[in-house]
Amino acid sequence: RAGAVVTLTVAGGPPRRVRVPDLLGLRADEVIFTAAAAGLEVHLVTEADGTGVPPGSEGRSWQQTPAAGSAVDEGTAIDVKINPLD
Repeated sequence: RAGAVVTLTVAGGPPRRVRVPDLLGLRADEVIFTAAAAGLEVHLVTEADGTGVPPGSEGRSWQQTPAAGSAVDEGTAIDVKINPLD
């Protein structure tokens, strides 16, 4: 009708695709920083890698999903397992 209010939503297009960085062997703060720099989020899980946490790997990441090099939508959350500190 004449005089009616029309609301438009402008789409920004499809999500931007980004490559997942290699997060393995990093400390939790490094994982978060590196993922954020790539436009990704992180879900951290503290879990021993099953090898008895070798010396030097305490507090470091040992598994990530999806794998490094995968193409994902910007803003995707990457699941990362971190060895406990103790």
